[in-house]
Amino acid sequence: MNLFETDRLSIRAMSACDVEGLQHILTDREAMKYSACGTFKSNDIRDFVAAEIETFTNSSFGYWPMISKSNGEVVGICGFNRHQIEQQNFVHINYRLATSYLKQGYATEVVLGLMKYARETLRLTTLYAVITPDNIKSIRVVERCNFKLFKRATFKDMQVNIYQVVT
Repeated sequence: MNLFETDRLSIRAMSACDVEGLQHILTDREAMKYSACGTFKSNDIRDFVAAEIETFTNSSFGYWPMISKSNGEVVGICGFNRHQIEQQNFVHINYRLATSYLKQGYATEVVLGLMKYARETLRLTTLYAVITPDNIKSIRVVERCNFKLFKRATFKDMQVNIYQVVT
C-alpha cells in the first residue's frame, strides 16, 4: 500500500517481501550508526519486518520502506514512532538511508514528505525529531525543515536533543 510520494521516492507500508531489500541498510554500521537499536543481524530482519507490519496495522505508525522511483531500489526506511521521554509523550520522525544514497538530499525530501503526511493524513499538528547531539547531519536536515530545538533529554540511556515543528 502506497502511503505517499515525494519527487524521487515512493513510501509504502512494510510487507514480508521487504526482508531482502532491507538487509543492506539494517546490517550496515554506517547506516545504523545513530540508531537506538543499533545494527541488525541478518536473521533478525524478518522479525523486525513482522513487528513493523503489526505496528502499522495497529497504529498507522512504524517504519516504512523508501523506494526510488527511478530504479525501484530500497533507498532507506522512514516513519513515525511514539515514545515517552522523561514523562512526556512524543510522536517523532525516523529515517535511515542506505549509505549509497547519502548526501543526495533524500533525507530532507523524506522529512518534508513525513511532515505533509503527518499533517494531511494523520492530522498531527506537532512532530518531533529525537537526535543525538553528535548526529550533525540529521540536525542540519531537521533545521532545514524548520524544526527547532525543544529540549535536551535522556532516551534509552543516551543524551538526545528533541526538535519540534508545527506541521
